[in-house]
This record gives sequence, structure tokens and C-alpha cells, in this order.
Amino acid sequence: TPADTILTGEKDSVLLGISGSDYILRLDNNTTVRGIAFDGNASTGNAIISSNLKDGIVIEDCSFTDVANNGIVLTDTVNVKVDKCNFSDVQDSSILVIPTTKNVDNVIVSGCSFTNVSQQSLAYAIYFNSGDTYYVKDSVIEDCIVSSAGYGGYFPGGDNNSVINCSAYSCSGWRGIWIHDSANIIVRGGTYASCGKDGIYASKAHNVIIDGVTAYNNTNNGIGIDGDQTASGRYQTTATNKNVTVCNCLVFNNNQYDGDYCGIRIGGTGETNCTI
Repeated sequence: TPADTILTGEKDSVLLGISGSDYILRLDNNTTVRGIAFDGNASTGNAIISSNLKDGIVIEDCSFTDVANNGIVLTDTVNVKVDKCNFSDVQDSSILVIPTTKNVDNVIVSGCSFTNVSQQSLAYAIYFNSGDTYYVKDSVIEDCIVSSAGYGGYFPGGDNNSVINCSAYSCSGWRGIWIHDSANIIVRGGTYASCGKDGIYASKAHNVIIDGVTAYNNTNNGIGIDGDQTASGRYQTTATNKNVTVCNCLVFNNNQYDGDYCGIRIGGTGETNCTI
């Protein structure tokens, strides 16, 4: 699409991917895509990508299915809204936000649903993939639900990001939420249950509030605060969580595996100023 485009589907409009193609649609600045079903045909890499360094993308009332890699890939793209979209049978991340040459801010994902997604290792339904130099910042994930995922639910990596009134069930390979190498993160409301590891897990994260969530039937911890995660990152040398608060939560029937796990666990070494 050229810049300044509104692309609206007629009733039951479908864009069908071509075998071996990298993407179905590539977006430029100030583009709105509305009311279209994207079918990856089990072989198209990605459904929607943005050209690098773009601004002002809106994707609403769309569906994504049978995609070989990612549903939506946003590279260095700011001021984005993905609203009321449905994702199913997406093999990697359904929504992947990547800052490579600058910080990415104001990404809003709201009212979306995810079923049978994230079948690959280190892929999440929504993945803010901040690096060591550039981060996703000032962004919100709200009112979303993951009903099943081969790997994980939400990865709100970066700074000043929030996950509000979201839920994740049956993330069989990993976690409902993983907060890693990030700062100033709020998780408020929602349910995280029946995950292959933890309902919510924080590692090497600073200034985190987990408030008013329900976590149950998770294989490891309902909520785990553990600084010993070995993955690299900007807080790699500290290997600890700092200023983490868990409050107003209902946590029960976790530790489904006979191991060193709890309803709420503060583990590792050097955890600083953590409050339950």
C-alpha cells in the first residue's frame, strides 16, 4: 500500500497468501487496514509487515489464520493500533514489534483474541522484542485473550509498558506473561492459568507491579520473581529483579510439577525490594 491509504474489505473479503512468499501485505505511513481476513495458506511467511521506519498504522477488525511465521511484523514503526483482530494457527508470534534502529513507542493492542498460536520456541502471541540498545516504550496491551498457545502469551519487553485486563490459558510450552530485561511494567487484572511453566514470570526486571490477577493450575509458579534467568540483556550483569510488587492477587493450585515451585515465588539471588 502507498502512504495515506485506507484499505477496507467488503463482506467476507480474503487475501490469500502465495506459497513461499515473505508476506501478503506491506504497509507504508498512515495506513488503515480494516475488515479483511488474511489466510497464509500454510506457507506464506507473514501476513502483514511494515516497511521500516513507518508511522501511523491501524489494523482493525481483521483475522489472521494459517500463517507460517508471524501474523503482523512491525519494525521500527511507531503510533500503531491493532484493534479487535483474531489470530489462529499462527506458527510464530501473532504480533511482533521489533525496534532495530530506534525506540518504538505508542503501540496499542486491544480487544484481540489468539487461538492455537506461537508454536515455535521463543514466540509469543504478542511479543515486544526489545533489544539491548532500543526498546518498545509507552505501549499498552489491553482486553486481549490467549486461549491456547504452543509457547507463550505476552512478552511486554521494554520500558513503561502495560498489560491490562488480559488473560492467557494453556500456554503449554512456556508462560502466560514473561517480563524480562524490562523496566516500569504494569500487569493489572486478568487470569493466567494452565501454562506449561509459570502464569506470570519476571526476570531481570525493574519496577514491576502485578496487581489484581488470578493465577492457577500452572505447572511451575503461579507468579515467579526470579533473577537467575541466564538470557542476555541490559541487566545481564545484575541478574536480579528490583522493586517488584505483587498485590491483590488470587493464586491457587499451582506447582503441578513436583519441584521447587510455589503459588508466588521470590527466588534466585539478589532480589531487591520485592513485596507481596
